Amino acid sequence: MDTQRNTWSAKLLRTFTAFLPVDKSRRGACGSCGLCCALPNRCPFLRYRIDGASYCGIYHFRPLNCRKYPRCPSEHITQPECGFTFEETKPPAGAPRP
Repeated sequence: MDTQRNTWSAKLLRTFTAFLPVDKSRRGACGSCGLCCALPNRCPFLRYRIDGASYCGIYHFRPLNCRKYPRCPSEHITQPECGFTFEETKPPAGAPRP
C-alpha cells in the first residue's frame, strides 16, 4: 500500500472528490481484500467472513467515497491487491505527443 498517500488529508480529499464521476478507464470489481476500508484507519463497519473475505456491515448505506474507491488512478493506493485497475489511455491518432 502507498503509505505516502494514506493520510487523513488524502482521505478528506477522497471524500470531497467522491462527488465527481468515476474515471472511465476503471475496470474490475471489488475483490473483498478490505484494504480500502483501512484508509487511513480501520472502518468500524468492516467485517470478515469465515473464509477471510471482507465485507461492509452497512453496504447499502455506505458513503460515496467507499462506493467509488478507487475513483481515479491517483487515488488507487491499495494496488496490487485491489480488484480494480485502470487502463492506460492512449492519445487520439494524430494528437501531438507531450
